[in-house]
Amino acid sequence: MFFIAISSFTVFAEPIKLTVCEWQGYIMPWESEFKIYAKARGMDVDLELYPEYLYSPEQVFNLVRGRVCDVITPTHNYFSQRHNQLFRSLLPIDFSKIPNYANVSSILKNLKYKEYEGDSYAVPLLGGSYGLAYNADKVPEPTSFDVLFDPANKCKITLTKEQIAANLYIAILKSGYDKKNIYDMDGKIISGAFKDLKIQHNLEILYRNVCTQDRFWHGEADFTKPDLLYGTTYWFGVATAKKKGLNWRIAHNVRSTVWLDTISFVPTLKDSPDKLKAAYILADFMLSAPIQERIHQTYGVVVVNKKVKQELNDLSKFFREAWLWKPLTTRTQGIYHIMHNKVFNTLEEN
Repeated sequence: MFFIAISSFTVFAEPIKLTVCEWQGYIMPWESEFKIYAKARGMDVDLELYPEYLYSPEQVFNLVRGRVCDVITPTHNYFSQRHNQLFRSLLPIDFSKIPNYANVSSILKNLKYKEYEGDSYAVPLLGGSYGLAYNADKVPEPTSFDVLFDPANKCKITLTKEQIAANLYIAILKSGYDKKNIYDMDGKIISGAFKDLKIQHNLEILYRNVCTQDRFWHGEADFTKPDLLYGTTYWFGVATAKKKGLNWRIAHNVRSTVWLDTISFVPTLKDSPDKLKAAYILADFMLSAPIQERIHQTYGVVVVNKKVKQELNDLSKFFREAWLWKPLTTRTQGIYHIMHNKVFNTLEEN
């Protein structure tokens, strides 16, 4: 009876549960494959999705600080914002426990965004740009973001209404600033405005070309409106449009600001060695070639495993430090929100 009881306990032991906080569609679509992957490594793991998808840096900070997640997928520029708040709220990563990290492109391994006081806090997962997309059935491939400012395209474009800094970057570049200067605009700020009125003027042109508030997209660019010709996207919107039979494409010859999304661990994992082991297995799984390939095929984004064939073969040109989103000062973030709201709130609601 003693041996039977022990055996029964082993069979009916509760699985390890990891709570995942993610940008929509990053980890949970591959849950069934992950369970098989984990079992092959001796662990029974269930993934539980936090009921609200990620949508902003403020939310990421709050989730990590509240320790409601075990695993979270921050964007690279969040880590050192707010005086390194996110760094100080996460668990350092031991890459030796992630075998597939060996296959990550060296340019991504060498980026400094993840490093703080001698430790690393993020595993690169997938990336893209705040790119320019176009309806290839109706217009030729554009050569610059100028098409978004062209009055001939009024009411024929769409932009994000969430990561508003990305819209400001376009307006600032249009105003003649170099990419090196678009992230820290503190010196160009006066009370509630920019000293350089061209920036506000170009933002107004950009937003008024969108026309109405409902044409700003939430989460993922929506290219289903038949009159749209151009739009910005994190690349996911183009992949979705293609699945719907629409011929939207990324203008790859238009250089744009670049983002990289990652996997990080919350410190409470230290309290459970089994959960921590499961989290490392999850990170390894997400970097595996089969899953990276499926991510690329599903979303059209840039994946980090160098063994996966994708449209962009030379990641060293794409993930250049100069184009990567940079942490913003509180002052710069504040003025971006003021400028955005000042124009956005004057647009009609449909």
